[in-house]
Amino acid sequence: METTIITLTDDLFIGKGYHKKCYRHPHDPGLCIKMAYSDEGQKDLDREIKYLKVLKRKNKNYDILPAYYGPIETNLGTGHVYEFIQDINGGQCKTLTDYLQDPTLLNSNVSMLIEELQKLKTDLIENEIITMDIFPTNILVQWRGESNYRLRVINDMGSPALIPLEYYFSSIAKAKIMSL
Repeated sequence: METTIITLTDDLFIGKGYHKKCYRHPHDPGLCIKMAYSDEGQKDLDREIKYLKVLKRKNKNYDILPAYYGPIETNLGTGHVYEFIQDINGGQCKTLTDYLQDPTLLNSNVSMLIEELQKLKTDLIENEIITMDIFPTNILVQWRGESNYRLRVINDMGSPALIPLEYYFSSIAKAKIMSL
């Protein structure tokens, strides 16, 4: 069986963090490909993928996180295909950092952001969604039409603990989330 290798080019590049890069999928605008460029990045991806499987097995609602579709071979190495979270019009979402750093954008959306941050916290607690940290750069503000917005967490999902007790005990999970 022949394996198709996906070619990633500079024009598909979305962004880069400390250990991972992200590209638009060249054949599907609703997908993106995360690539590790360090051992730490690969550990991050492995932790996220394992954690998404835990949430699925526990039958939790984790749609505030991007859906994961599996590994894929690219010209840059093995990547991992995720949902590309985008606005209703197909545009790239702004991060919470974008809103916080732009006084005009922040002032015209402060009520929405407060409401959505409260909903995000509720979603995290009710569904016991663990993140390592929640940075504004890892939260997308997804516009879903009219005055309909939703915050989505795109990075640092799961626990770095060797034995992540918060995956197995609701009280520990909720305490961890409340401490963020």
